[in-house]
Amino acid sequence: MPKVIVVVRPESILPLDLVKQHLRIDHSAEDALLQTYIAAATEEIDGPDGWLGVSLGRQTLEWQGDSFPADGSSPIMLPCGPVFQIVSVSYTDRDGGSQSFADHELFGQDLFVKRGSRWPSTICRPAAARIRYESGHVQEAVPTPVIQALLIMVEDFWERRAVDGPMHPTAARLLAPRRVWI
Repeated sequence: MPKVIVVVRPESILPLDLVKQHLRIDHSAEDALLQTYIAAATEEIDGPDGWLGVSLGRQTLEWQGDSFPADGSSPIMLPCGPVFQIVSVSYTDRDGGSQSFADHELFGQDLFVKRGSRWPSTICRPAAARIRYESGHVQEAVPTPVIQALLIMVEDFWERRAVDGPMHPTAARLLAPRRVWI
């Protein structure tokens, strides 16, 4: 079964100044603690392991599969969009050598082989086929309800100093329409 790993993590999509304004904090003594809360809240919903199933901030991901589609031409749906660029497509050939593959085209989140081409054959081993790609939003394009949900999650951490249980109901309602089910 294919998996997706994070190669380059995104910069924070939630500015510290906005969090401090939301929490009405006017000093810097708690900045380091607030940064950990921001990181924890973001990691809970962002990227391949996040609750939303999408990439919020710009990041580099790698799809890893045991092989390319067996029929030689089916597209590969790249999770955690929006996908905006393919960095590389590589594979381990049947002789164990590492190869690149350039005959592909990206349409939305689907990677297709170019007309007249076929996906290459790979050796039989985990992660023999690899697609490295960039996905996510620029900070200014992250949907406002997502920013608001993150602020609520950080506020939860701040007020309770620990969150044990489900996501805050308001944050969950704000995020639910944007959740991608795979």
